[in-house]
Amino acid sequence: MNLRKNLQVMGLIVDWWSVAEQLNPAWKETGHAGKEETSAMLYLYPQYVYPERIRWEGFQSLSDTVETLGSATFAYQGIAYHIWLNTSDVVPNFGGNYGEDPHLATVEQGKESVEAVIAHLAAFLQHGFATMQLPSV
Repeated sequence: MNLRKNLQVMGLIVDWWSVAEQLNPAWKETGHAGKEETSAMLYLYPQYVYPERIRWEGFQSLSDTVETLGSATFAYQGIAYHIWLNTSDVVPNFGGNYGEDPHLATVEQGKESVEAVIAHLAAFLQHGFATMQLPSV
């Protein structure tokens, strides 16, 4: 069904981490279950975070001239490139996480980023998205 044509509605796609990173570049999540995601989980659902299970040894370098930034992100002379590999190619002893070191996660950081993103999304929905007028189809 074409919702735009048949019902005159718009859909909104929200990438939580893209919003967080734009609000504060320090909140960029570089993978999965890294510092940022773990901080959010420590704030929202601490009962599901098991610090004793975290294994993090950093990213394995694949080149002397290319920096490994994540499981699929590499930098050459400061410019990032996306090269899709298996996570295990760059994360030795892969234990499920491949973002920034999850040992660095804090409840305070999770609270700050989660509440900032929620506040911004709420404001956008009320004062931005809700005011958008669709042209006739």
